[in-house]
Amino acid sequence: MKQRLQSILIQISGAITFLFVGLITFLFSFISLKITYKLANYACRLFLLSMGVRLQINGKFPDKGVYIIMFNHSSFIDPFLLPVFTKGKYTGVVAQENLDIFLFGWILKRFKCIPIDRQNTVSAINNISKAGSVIKRGYHIGILPEGTRSLTGKMKPFKKGGFYMAMNTKTPILPVGIIGAYDFKPKNRNTIKPGIVKITIGEPIYPKANNKLELEKLLKQTEDAIKRLCYNSRN
Repeated sequence: MKQRLQSILIQISGAITFLFVGLITFLFSFISLKITYKLANYACRLFLLSMGVRLQINGKFPDKGVYIIMFNHSSFIDPFLLPVFTKGKYTGVVAQENLDIFLFGWILKRFKCIPIDRQNTVSAINNISKAGSVIKRGYHIGILPEGTRSLTGKMKPFKKGGFYMAMNTKTPILPVGIIGAYDFKPKNRNTIKPGIVKITIGEPIYPKANNKLELEKLLKQTEDAIKRLCYNSRN
């Protein structure tokens, strides 16, 4: 009972904080997107802190280049982690239904996020293809390659869309391991458990060719890298 009450209070605190920082971020996006990217870093940190999340970032985001950022997906807070460690302009591939969420959807649109209809494979592939033009304009793209949240904390099989994107645009993949988000709030648990979320940034992985064999190799290499980063964060 005590844990459930604590969880409710944390969720109320998080909701109030999100409305405050989310609205400021959204309004600033009409004034200066450059400032908004910096503001989003602080806004997400404040929101996560209000939810009882203490961040620990290991490794360094590269100073130069454009990257497809991939990390494991286990909690609803995962999209709020991307602005915390990313430098420069960025956007992300998101589920279509997220654009319908009050305020959150508005912000996603202002950040030029690429919607994916998970029920329509053809539409999803077309939108992934459009992401190439975003990369050419100097935007990093964040992708959760599992597609949906893990129910066990273990990574689900990766979907191939982001890897096609990497090969077609010759853009390196930056693997990132997230530990603690699942313990904080998995999809199949209603209560929140405050704690440390560790973000470990790996080394870029460069696609070498554009063929089926390279796709499988790139996917496996990225999957192994993220698993290794998560394992190292636990120890």
